Amino acid sequence: MQIVNTTLSAVVSLATWCVFAQRVDQISNWVDGAYEHYAKTIQTALDGYADCVLAADPTAEEFDTFAGILEARATTDPPINNEQFWRALDDIEDRYNE
Repeated sequence: MQIVNTTLSAVVSLATWCVFAQRVDQISNWVDGAYEHYAKTIQTALDGYADCVLAADPTAEEFDTFAGILEARATTDPPINNEQFWRALDDIEDRYNE
């Protein structure tokens, strides 16, 4: 039962971080002067997303799905925060392969 609760908690956290990162990315262009604030906030969300994905100990197929979310956002226009998403993708792939 503890494993189920831990996995469920990781999945809920994962979903929360994913939505948070996407929403902050969507509104970051509203205030150009606050870019650094949004960049830091997005980075925190991406770090949390990666931590939750890895904590869930996903299979290779599950990992590809989670990594695909980052890749999809990295290739979406406008390219406001694409570099952060590419770095997050590289980071999570490196950590998963360790």
